[in-house]
Amino acid sequence: MLLRIGRFLWKVVKWTFLVVFTLFVLLVLINWRDEPLSDEARALLETKSVEIPDRENIFVAMAGFNAPEGCDIFEYGRNKSKEIEKEFEKDPFNLKGVIKGLENSDDQKENLSWQDAAPPFDCQVGKETDFRECVYAKKESLEKALAANETLIRRYRLLQELPHYAPPVPFVGTMNVEYSQIIQTQRHLMAQAMLDIENGKAKEGLAFFKKDTAFWRRNLEGKSSLLDSMIATASLARDVYGLSLLLSSSSTVVEGQASEWWGLLTPLSHEQSSLRPAMVGEIRITYHLSPVWKESVSYQNVKDLICGLKKWSKEPCSVWDVWGGWLERNVEVLFFLPQATFNYLAPVYKTWLKLTDLPWKDYIEQRDGTLAALADLYNPGIDFIYNPVGKRQYRLVVYVWDDYVVRIHDFDTYLRMVRLQLELRLAKTPSAEIPAFIAQDKDFCSPCSDFSWNAETRMLSFQPLNSGRLSGRVPPSVYVPEPATKKP
Repeated sequence: MLLRIGRFLWKVVKWTFLVVFTLFVLLVLINWRDEPLSDEARALLETKSVEIPDRENIFVAMAGFNAPEGCDIFEYGRNKSKEIEKEFEKDPFNLKGVIKGLENSDDQKENLSWQDAAPPFDCQVGKETDFRECVYAKKESLEKALAANETLIRRYRLLQELPHYAPPVPFVGTMNVEYSQIIQTQRHLMAQAMLDIENGKAKEGLAFFKKDTAFWRRNLEGKSSLLDSMIATASLARDVYGLSLLLSSSSTVVEGQASEWWGLLTPLSHEQSSLRPAMVGEIRITYHLSPVWKESVSYQNVKDLICGLKKWSKEPCSVWDVWGGWLERNVEVLFFLPQATFNYLAPVYKTWLKLTDLPWKDYIEQRDGTLAALADLYNPGIDFIYNPVGKRQYRLVVYVWDDYVVRIHDFDTYLRMVRLQLELRLAKTPSAEIPAFIAQDKDFCSPCSDFSWNAETRMLSFQPLNSGRLSGRVPPSVYVPEPATKKP
């Protein structure tokens, strides 16, 4: 009896294995050869290169921003730019570069980094209860920090004068270390400009904001990646937030300087708000990543990546982690066809590019319907037996892009709200008249109905579409002080 049961179980196991093995072999054969690139997909990769002299290129100067003391940042940045271009074909997402930056590797030790005074000036936008009060409380440490970082400050002021932004290739995570130093410098100089404006040096303070907002707008106009566009948006948001804090203080003199303030809060141009150039760059990254991803299955590559990330997160890297990652990567490669994946996503890319060109209001109106229509592409069905990993790998790309697009539209809304805050200051509008004022839908904040007014707290606010967050940790609300003199 037991022998018969054993034979039966053996047959079940044997035939189960044979069926599974046959299906596995069949799937491998179905996914054995990639397909040629379609005309539609090929058209998405056509780009026009723009030659910008190194000493006029913001990207080159940024790449050399934290070069060692005494180095020419343009020469240093040009060499790094060439490295980025050379490595792009091998590693579009610059994963090894990101890990190096996270580890603060030895080749960065001679480079400049921000030196804070003791006690450090650590007022963070969106973190402090009142950034403005924090700036005042730590004025002395701010002055010491600025004095200790003269070279970085000088380099930042040079960045502000450059006319163009043009990276050699679309890139992701290439300049983690450089950006952190650039943002630190901006944050300190912005705090100093705020102090200048409130201490009777409005000309000097507003001059900084004028140069800085223009500088980050030029970054938005350049052919950058999505990540780079978001860094520029966040930096511009910090500037506008600083201006909003000044407008929230009744001691800030606005009258007589209205034209300067309006100029600083100019709405984003179509070139600045459109993410089309960044999306085109992202498409190129995706295309170049696919074959690289398929080829980067060696044990050493997988070990470097997994253990590098584990080291950064301060977790142990075991042999099982590496072997498991290596085995998973090799199995996935059997069912991943790079060009088929790109062909599959070509209509998605085309649709999304059209959406990124729309004004923010039209974009929002069309977004939900487009997302619903595109979602059908990502519902697993019988067609997933062909290139299943490729379809799964990029199934969320639409929603990731939507997050980036929504962020820049949220910033545009925030910018309009600060313009409304400025107009209420200039018009000396009493609190009771503000709801009616907003209802008139003025050009400078249209549609003004996006904003709500709380008479008790004297706060204007709106609900960001990006999960309640704004770029640069900026709160989605502004304070309007009681007018010093009532409007007759």
